[in-house]
Amino acid sequence: MSMDETIEQLEDKVKRAAALVRHLREEKQSLEQDLEAARDSLREAERRGEALESETSEAGGDGSAEEVERLNGMLEELQQEREDVRRRIGKLVELLEGLD
Repeated sequence: MSMDETIEQLEDKVKRAAALVRHLREEKQSLEQDLEAARDSLREAERRGEALESETSEAGGDGSAEEVERLNGMLEELQQEREDVRRRIGKLVELLEGLD
């Protein structure tokens, strides 16, 4: 193998490595954006859950049984949504940690 061929192979490897680094940086940025969006969703779900808990406790003595049941259903839905968001955030964090 000549010196020129060796240098060409090295250039190709460097170009592929640079392209891979570029791709990984773009993927990392995308994952960071997804993570921030998931965190925003989690904060919103927590806020809505707290509001529902407050409404439920306020309606406990004065509200109808149907209203309390409806609010409890909504609260369970929000708690499930919050757990889903937490799980997604966990996966995104694992992916980001693997990129560093």
